[in-house]
Amino acid sequence: MNQSKTATLDEAMAALQRLPEDTQVALAEELVALAEDYQTPGLTDAQRDIVAGRLAEPRSHMPRADFLALLRRYNPAL
Repeated sequence: MNQSKTATLDEAMAALQRLPEDTQVALAEELVALAEDYQTPGLTDAQRDIVAGRLAEPRSHMPRADFLALLRRYNPAL
């Protein structure tokens, strides 16, 4: 697919315009909602700071036996 973004959007609009008006309205509302979702940041600034702080900390490892004991608390079959 080597089309420009504008050509692709133009094709999408043309396809939408061939649909019945009520369908066009419903799909337009869905597209607006999707576009707004893409613009909404996934994390707040405070959450980003928390993640950055945790990633900056040195990694710690748990011995395999301790890890399995933890899992067995929730699934004794392990």
